[in-house]
Amino acid sequence: MLAIARERAKENGLANIIEFHEADAESLHLPPSSIDAIVCRFGLMFMPSSWYFESNESCPCPGGRIAAAVWSAPDKVPSFVVPLQIVMKEMATPPPPPESPGPFSLADTKLLRQKFEQAGFHDINIEAILSDFKLPSPKEFVDFVRSTAGSLGAMMAGLPAARQDEICNKVADAVRKHADPRIGTVSFTNDVILVSAKR
Repeated sequence: MLAIARERAKENGLANIIEFHEADAESLHLPPSSIDAIVCRFGLMFMPSSWYFESNESCPCPGGRIAAAVWSAPDKVPSFVVPLQIVMKEMATPPPPPESPGPFSLADTKLLRQKFEQAGFHDINIEAILSDFKLPSPKEFVDFVRSTAGSLGAMMAGLPAARQDEICNKVADAVRKHADPRIGTVSFTNDVILVSAKR
């Protein structure tokens, strides 16, 4: 991702203006009031909410802005829920506690607004959009999920490779229901919540 970002910055004549660094959002170690803007795509809900919304280090300075995308309710995010349900069933994994970080921990828009307000944000705007998700085949869908859905990969990390493959084959079988019978393309429509605010 950083390599692509650097290349795009170079293409747009910004290579000497923008720097890109890999870092842990929970330990940025930046000087106070040094963040003017934050853009977070499908990451905010995985952070401990009490840490993020109470930490001055992680929040924009006064006048700064934040824009984030988080998943909506589970029944509105099939591209994530279909594989998640299979992995949890195969591994007999109990559901996480309601307040714990996770893909749907900020799906409640009232709670989302409340957390931003309590952290001192204003001009809060929340809207839902539809996001189409398409991949050429069930196999490529599974490969994509294995490489990008960190929480699912972490759940299976301790399993033998053969067992991981067995579970992934079951995921592929399940997503075939969402594939175009003519060309095999897998297609999902997900609800995404967009939130922006000023501090």
